[in-house]
Amino acid sequence: MQSLARAAVLGFIAARVTAEEAGAPRSMDWKSTLAEARAASAESKKPLLIDFGAEWCGFCKKLDRETFADERVIRFVSEGFLAVKVDTDKDPAAAKAHRVQALPTIVVLSPAGKEVHRIEGFRPPDLFIEDMKKGAGAAKDLERIEAEARKEPANAAAQRAWARAVFASGDAAEAVRILGGAAGAAEPGSPDLAGIELDLGDIHARGGRHAEARAAYEKALGVSSPAAAADRRKAGIALSRILIALRDSEGAVRVLDDLLERQAPSGPEKLEGLFLRAYAHAVRRDDAKAAKDLRAAMAEDPEGRWGARATYILELVESK
Repeated sequence: MQSLARAAVLGFIAARVTAEEAGAPRSMDWKSTLAEARAASAESKKPLLIDFGAEWCGFCKKLDRETFADERVIRFVSEGFLAVKVDTDKDPAAAKAHRVQALPTIVVLSPAGKEVHRIEGFRPPDLFIEDMKKGAGAAKDLERIEAEARKEPANAAAQRAWARAVFASGDAAEAVRILGGAAGAAEPGSPDLAGIELDLGDIHARGGRHAEARAAYEKALGVSSPAAAADRRKAGIALSRILIALRDSEGAVRVLDDLLERQAPSGPEKLEGLFLRAYAHAVRRDDAKAAKDLRAAMAEDPEGRWGARATYILELVESK
């Protein structure tokens, strides 16, 4: 028994020595500064893990104690990422630049410096690794999409995919720049223009830039090619929302009249168009037309949520 125990101990020691000699990391390798980490990420082509925390943050300490001390996490991060800690009290500018709202926050940047993933709050080792795999995959996807788009600057679909990925990473200005370049490269009247302007409108709308969104959606509606019909319908719905937000109910009704009567959408697009037009009619105090659109929605979707909402609104109005 003693010889077996001694053999087991020697085997354990040998395994540890072998691992250490092979360079297996025993602790997280944090870069000294964010600038150093960014440069190393760009050079190595590894995504960058930024751990935003503070001295007073209890869950930050728990993350260090339980997750970043776990051998599986150490190995996983060392193999796939570069890592750096940022104290938000000492570097508030970095926290603001990366829109840090809670601590701890883990932000993953692609080697090009684009955000591809974030985690807010504490994660135990298993969940941390599972979540971070998404970040690693997103970084690779963004690099692949960007490479394809740069290889084919005249490919509108590739440029739109790149812009969407960049926008998802949090860089709206860069996404607008990419789409602006794609719009400039497209042939006048090309159906590609409708999709490009639709994406531009969506980005502006999400940023609250209503005037820019309106202009982009109107350009999308101006593309007459039959191949652009689907994007025109989406632009019509989106433009009517913007016009309602701008309190231009007359303009919203004109857009929706054209959408519902000439472009003949179906399914969710038609139902949303009916609801939006009903709202615009109600704002204009044309209750009869508003009720007509709600009844049309009831008939179109008698068993679904749109029909149920229309029924509820009509019953509420008619009971007064």
